[in-house]
Amino acid sequence: MAEELGQKTKKSLVWSILDKIGSQFIGMLIGIISARLLCPEDFGTIGCLTIFTSISAFIIESGFGVAMLRKETISREEYSAVLYFNIGVSLTIYGVLFALSGSIEKFFSIDKLAAYAHVLFLILPINALCIIQYTQIRKQFKFKQFTYANLIANIISALSTIVLIHYNYGCWALVWQQVTLAATRTILLWFFNPFIPSQSPQFKIIRELFSYSSILALNYIITSAVGNIYNFILGKYFTTTDLGYYSNGRKYNDILSQVVIGNGISSVAAPSLAELNKNKTKQLHYLQKFGKLGFFTILPTLTLLSIVIEDIVTIVFTEKWLPMVPYFRILSLSGMLYPLQTLYQHFFLMTGHKNLSFMLDMVKNTLIIILAIVCILYFDRSPHYIVWSSVLAMFITTLLEIIYVRNLAGYKIKNQLTDYLPIFVRTIIVAVIVFVAGEQIHSLYMRLMTEGVLFIGLYFAITWFYDKELTKPIIEILHKK
Repeated sequence: MAEELGQKTKKSLVWSILDKIGSQFIGMLIGIISARLLCPEDFGTIGCLTIFTSISAFIIESGFGVAMLRKETISREEYSAVLYFNIGVSLTIYGVLFALSGSIEKFFSIDKLAAYAHVLFLILPINALCIIQYTQIRKQFKFKQFTYANLIANIISALSTIVLIHYNYGCWALVWQQVTLAATRTILLWFFNPFIPSQSPQFKIIRELFSYSSILALNYIITSAVGNIYNFILGKYFTTTDLGYYSNGRKYNDILSQVVIGNGISSVAAPSLAELNKNKTKQLHYLQKFGKLGFFTILPTLTLLSIVIEDIVTIVFTEKWLPMVPYFRILSLSGMLYPLQTLYQHFFLMTGHKNLSFMLDMVKNTLIIILAIVCILYFDRSPHYIVWSSVLAMFITTLLEIIYVRNLAGYKIKNQLTDYLPIFVRTIIVAVIVFVAGEQIHSLYMRLMTEGVLFIGLYFAITWFYDKELTKPIIEILHKK
């Protein structure tokens, strides 16, 4: 079983990361084009609606994805019940949000926001249609199908966005980008993974899944609301331009820390950890490998980008987007911890400790709210100080997770430090060398190229020659034992 799981994990990890890298490369490309041709206010306008789509998406999903992933067998009748339930809930929520769109427009005082909302909120019932396909793909380790669907959908969405921008549709281009992506991906997932719903759905599974997923759903809803609190604060108390800078800074940070690396690894780690619930020794082994893979990848990546981000923004996005640089750098500090925190959260969920996962998220959410209020009251309501609250909350929560992983998995703090600290030290040493060298170069393009090549070369050279043991877990997870 271990050998079979290792082979499935290796293939799934490759396809999952390929999906994230490919999809986000396309997303970044269209994002760059959009940023050059549109203004920050356009991005801020759509950003005001993000909190509603995020919370609603979690209400619709209700934590059923994780609950079904843990369940060993699910019949077609049970899958059908979940599908019908999700469709019904999504249509209800869409109707409520449609009716409230006028009030949302008045609250933010943004013209045409209600019209944008009517179309953008369509992604909720559209995404609800493919929860079964996504769950089956993860349970069966068929990530190749999702990769194909996602890449094709991103290409079609990108092309449609470029056309709309070309014809001066402004905010509408950003709205239809998301709707087209969701619709195309759903159609392709049904094509690659057909599912014929049963006419005799067994709705009793809803009660069974909800008994496990209810606290997850509540957790997801609260976390999503708090995670988007900055969109609310910046959109309401500052300007849509400020929100546009923050949204883009956060988007490109999230692409790396969450979508590509964090979720790319955790989407494979979750079913792997769940399958090893009866073999705690092997489960700990996989937990260590996934943790080192995430930290080894994200820490140097975001460190390098924090050094060169100002030059990249100037060259790629133009100088009008330079105010997004501080947001990116601040959020990078919490982004460095995201893959590790997500992995530990999946460990808690896959081993049945959903209450612990909920408690830790509530600690983080409470800290974010309290610290944001403090920043508003005592730091002249600076948007930069407000965003710092998420970084501090992430650090505190990660420390708590490290302690609980020690208790539940036997992953001693000393061993965690032994695994992660060398990566941190080497990254800092390389970062200092690269930063000092870059300060001596005045040419924008030459500095960017030199810093990039020097950082990557030094990082891998030091890792390889100073401590080859550090690369073994990463090699092991990519190659069959």
